[in-house]
Amino acid sequence: MDDQLDRAAASYLRSETVVEDGTARVPRLLLWYRGDFGGRSGIRTLLREHGVIDPDATPRIRYRKYDWSLALDAFRTERERR
Repeated sequence: MDDQLDRAAASYLRSETVVEDGTARVPRLLLWYRGDFGGRSGIRTLLREHGVIDPDATPRIRYRKYDWSLALDAFRTERERR
């Protein structure tokens, strides 16, 4: 189970993180739960562990906007979905 969770986390971080010009733009969820990850340095460690950034990289961390429309479908009525 742990291996599957690690692979899912790595896949999510790789697909949702953009690294360029010394900045890692990470999912906004990491901002909301940054205390759980150990702040910015903990987020960098997480990105290193999952191969998103190089082991010796120390990019600035910026948080991407969250797309709330992804969650809206759960609250739409059947008529609105058509």
